[in-house]
Amino acid sequence: MTKQRWIPVALCLAALAIGGLGFAIGTRSDSGNSAAEPEPSWLLSQTARSGTLNPNADGTYQLVMQGIDPTVVAFTDRPDRDTATLSVQQMTNAWATMFASSAPNAVLVEHSRTSGPDSLVLELFDPVFSGTTMTYTVRILADEQNPTSVDGIGLGTEQYTEPPTAFALASLFIDNMNLRYACLSEDGSQDELYPPGDVPPGGPTQDWYNQCKAAGGGIGETFG
Repeated sequence: MTKQRWIPVALCLAALAIGGLGFAIGTRSDSGNSAAEPEPSWLLSQTARSGTLNPNADGTYQLVMQGIDPTVVAFTDRPDRDTATLSVQQMTNAWATMFASSAPNAVLVEHSRTSGPDSLVLELFDPVFSGTTMTYTVRILADEQNPTSVDGIGLGTEQYTEPPTAFALASLFIDNMNLRYACLSEDGSQDELYPPGDVPPGGPTQDWYNQCKAAGGGIGETFG
């Protein structure tokens, strides 16, 4: 069976400590460099014990993931090999700034209780987290088991015309986060410092880095 792959690509700085959510990936040793380097593209992964997918009146669906893993795993596209973790609550709180430019795409890999495993490509909106339940409003972009929903490109044999209303053992892979680079405090709080604020276009100059360092900060990634 032939399956599509989607690979988000972004170019920016190689910065190393994620701010805003309060977790770190690393530290930059050559912050005085003025040349920009390729930016790693970050994706998110969630898992759940079960879930439901039910239609709304406007053509969207309500995706409810139950028994959600409290930890979200973040990882980068190759050739970068960075990983990080954040809580589901942290991700939910930062959603509006992480995906400020547009709603993210995602792939839901689920095991239907009636027709076996399936992969659906979704657009995600309005995350709500409560207890061990995660709820999204979603728009279905493609269904692996329904070739008519992929602009004529067949992705397998059609098993049903509607997505399953209940499933188990689901994984959700979410498109890359929206990041920018700024001078962040290095005292553990990861607060953004003013001045010097955002990294200048094209990369951190030596003067900018000196100002940031003098203010008690370092180059970091933050959302928004």
